[in-house]
Amino acid sequence: MRRNLEISVAGEEAPVSILHYKKAWALHGEIEITSVRPTSKGNRGIVVSRIDVKNQKDEVVMTYEATRMLAGRSADQGTPQTA
Repeated sequence: MRRNLEISVAGEEAPVSILHYKKAWALHGEIEITSVRPTSKGNRGIVVSRIDVKNQKDEVVMTYEATRMLAGRSADQGTPQTA
């Protein structure tokens, strides 16, 4: 059985990628962080990552790049202490 997986970007009318997959596939992703930079306020960061989606044979079936804004703390706040 073939199924369609459609990935769309917010604001885009057409999908950026279509992946046809079989029910028996075991898909997994590998993520590589390609860049990290702080925002001007310093309490958030912009993280760019590359995601490779692989099948059960470890073949890359889809690759995409994601840019996310993540909450954090400024460098002058240091690393939190653990108990």
